[in-house]
Amino acid sequence: MALMTFILGLLVAGFGWGVNILRKNTKYSITWLGWAGIVLSFMVLLFAISWSWSCLLEGSTRSAGVGILMFGGIAVIIGAITRVIIIKGIPASKKNHTDNVSQSA
Repeated sequence: MALMTFILGLLVAGFGWGVNILRKNTKYSITWLGWAGIVLSFMVLLFAISWSWSCLLEGSTRSAGVGILMFGGIAVIIGAITRVIIIKGIPASKKNHTDNVSQSA
């Protein structure tokens, strides 16, 4: 169990380091929705790993496989949707909401 905690800690530290590099070197403007998707996808992936590991330690291999398929699949789907959101951006409204607004001093 201590090894699992150590490995999950390494994954979290690696995620933080990777996000820092991504933030500095990306050509895309990542919005709050993109960051939320990245973090949510990573957290679900960590949950899938810890679920499967704990099931394997208890000797329940079928539950470990189902857990990694379900939660890992959810993490992949969230990651794919987040990738589309980051690349395409959030569609802005075509109507400019500041039209016909007077700016008085």
